[in-house]
Amino acid sequence: IAVHIAVDSQSEGNSPLEQLMIAKLVVKHAGISVAGGVNVDNIKDIAACKPDIIVSGNGICGASDPAESARKLKEAMNLAE
Repeated sequence: IAVHIAVDSQSEGNSPLEQLMIAKLVVKHAGISVAGGVNVDNIKDIAACKPDIIVSGNGICGASDPAESARKLKEAMNLAE
């Protein structure tokens, strides 16, 4: 099951965290992925929900330092394990 927050929805203030939390409560027999709006500012909370897959496109590619952003994202995901 995929939780994806589109760019236009993100610009309206919608968060992938809220939708991920709902999916984790409802979905019991399938993996859950989260994408759209995942970045270094919210990765700790998202990783704490333990989705099966985390996708951060613009959170890495749109960052001023993509390598540093990827490192911080990976570090936060590893700490949540």
